[in-house]
Amino acid sequence: DTGWVCDDDVTFGVGLLKTTNGGVSWTQQLNNTYRPIKLFFINKDTGWVGTSDASGRLFRTIDGGVNWSLQYTINGLFETIHFINGNNGWIRAGATNGIQYTTNGGFNWIDAQGDIIGGYDTKFINDSVGYSGTFSSFKILKSTNGGKTWGYQVTPILSGRHAAVLRNDTLNAWAGQIMHTTDGGGSIILGLSQIGTEIPSDYKLFQNYPNPFNPVTNIKYSVKRETSNVKLIVYDVTGKLIAELVNQQQQAGTYKVDWNSNNLPSGVYFYSLIIDGITVDTKKMALIK
Repeated sequence: DTGWVCDDDVTFGVGLLKTTNGGVSWTQQLNNTYRPIKLFFINKDTGWVGTSDASGRLFRTIDGGVNWSLQYTINGLFETIHFINGNNGWIRAGATNGIQYTTNGGFNWIDAQGDIIGGYDTKFINDSVGYSGTFSSFKILKSTNGGKTWGYQVTPILSGRHAAVLRNDTLNAWAGQIMHTTDGGGSIILGLSQIGTEIPSDYKLFQNYPNPFNPVTNIKYSVKRETSNVKLIVYDVTGKLIAELVNQQQQAGTYKVDWNSNNLPSGVYFYSLIIDGITVDTKKMALIK
């Protein structure tokens, strides 16, 4: 019977409303001058509201919204608020702020590390595993350590902004447009970076390092021509595709991919560099757990 809705329009917005009778009637708790745009409650008493004004303010209530206290200012429009319990939560506000996390109910916030700028609509399964949507890239962000560091997983379509998960279910997740995973999204790419701008004389795939590895390794490769269509894939001894680490146009240079294979069993795996549909090279690597 109890719920909230918010609207940040400064002219026609309703602010923050609460119902205690299943939506038959609503009472205003914050007016539209606060510009509340995102809200999250963990129970009928404790919740947070973020604003869309220039200050990017985060308010907290512990009495069902009767009273609100200013808890944090982030200087950006709030795009996501998510808490798994009274202590662990995640926010993002503003195009350049990235994802932040708290372990004390929102009184202190810490900048996450890794691929965090594109984070949007963050959702967590438990204290450790969570996903965050992106704006336009073919990827979904994922963390396995409570949001402290983030990598990403390659998606088959533009991943969109929204992510959805089930509590205590580490294998199933959804992301708009819409996509669904039943294996936790597969491997996590901790980072793709260009480490050299000198134009190589040829395409080259380097041996991964370390090798053997557990569970993180990095793979370097060189691209000799600008705007080449580059794919870097991983597959097992049966030829089954395990991960698509890169699938995009890239300029000439040398690149490095950091790959986390924590969801895979020990064994021998192969990885191939494919340029404009032609396999340039394939190498073998060993995962030992």
